[in-house]
Amino acid sequence: MNDINILVVTHKKFDDALVPNGYSVIKVGNVLSDEEASQLGYLCDDTGDNIAMENPYYCELTAQYWAWKNMPDTIKYTGICHYRRYFFGYSGKSKSYEDDILTADQIRTILGKYKVIMAYPTVKYPGYGKLYPNRPDEKQDKHWVIINKIIKSDYPELYESFKKVMYGRFTIWGNMLITSKDIFDEYSSWVFEVLKKYDNEISLRGEERIPRVDGFISEYLLLVWFYNKFTQKEIYRLEVRNTETDGFYEYQHDNLKAKLIRFIRKHHSLLTAVRYIRILGLLVIRREKNHE
Repeated sequence: MNDINILVVTHKKFDDALVPNGYSVIKVGNVLSDEEASQLGYLCDDTGDNIAMENPYYCELTAQYWAWKNMPDTIKYTGICHYRRYFFGYSGKSKSYEDDILTADQIRTILGKYKVIMAYPTVKYPGYGKLYPNRPDEKQDKHWVIINKIIKSDYPELYESFKKVMYGRFTIWGNMLITSKDIFDEYSSWVFEVLKKYDNEISLRGEERIPRVDGFISEYLLLVWFYNKFTQKEIYRLEVRNTETDGFYEYQHDNLKAKLIRFIRKHHSLLTAVRYIRILGLLVIRREKNHE
């Protein structure tokens, strides 16, 4: 079945042997040339209807835009991950971490019951991506003040969700998600509309755009839109692991610790409980130093 295409976003050549069936690598940015990417079998974000020139500001979102505008209607499920970050759907029978990268069959099964696959939440770093209800605008992050005004005036139906995300302490990173193509397109239409309004406001102020800011903002907007659209019971959480920095201890050893880690990750409900206990610990470690 060719109904799934998950985009693996990269700006450079990497070991793509670990990329499962149902995934396609897409090149963004200018580090790797289109010719080199083509020789490697990669897609390029500067073909068809695209915003590739926005990559310094939009990051992996230029790949998301490409998928929204150019992916064929025959695709039923799509999403975004990175050349070194993947969702993991543990089978319990894997011999190496490559075997546990989420497969097309697992995606079909999960999205037959849920609306979207997202990462487990984590705790924001102190003062990072947060609005404060008792502070005047001039003492807040101006980028979020602009977004706040846009959401409040143009998308009032999402404002409660926006406040939940921006006044809260939890987030996810990387703009990573997997969902149906219909939902992906609906979300993409909205998020690029919001970011365009943000960019226009920065231009009207005569200010220079800051690299990567649009991409950073969208990580929070992803939560805003999906938290407004769906209940938590319709969102399926998975671990995101970094294939360059994670030691993958449980695959390298067969001692009691490794067996316990494998057991926890094999049982999704138990893994979810452990992840939320971890969040409680992070809340203490990253306790806000600023008075709210």
